Amino acid sequence: MSTFDLVVIWIAAIPATAALLLYGCLSAWWRFWPGRAFFSTMLAVALLLDLTIFFQRWHGHLAAKEDIAKGVYVVVAIACWLKCYAVIRQQIIRRRR
Repeated sequence: MSTFDLVVIWIAAIPATAALLLYGCLSAWWRFWPGRAFFSTMLAVALLLDLTIFFQRWHGHLAAKEDIAKGVYVVVAIACWLKCYAVIRQQIIRRRR
């Protein structure tokens, strides 16, 4: 990975992690499905970016690197399905009203 790639990932990772922490601490995201879906998506993106930096910068030869990456992709998959569920659920609720 080139220096430019790392700089771009750092530029994306800092606000992604900051937004996750701010949203997680300052809102009641767990109360409603859209909030849960939004938070889980933010968590998945922050994990992808932060772990990319971590592995590239400090632990490039970590033995469990692939297993951790698979775990992050599981989080991404769950977050994507939560978003789909939240959108469908909100549309059904909106139609009932």
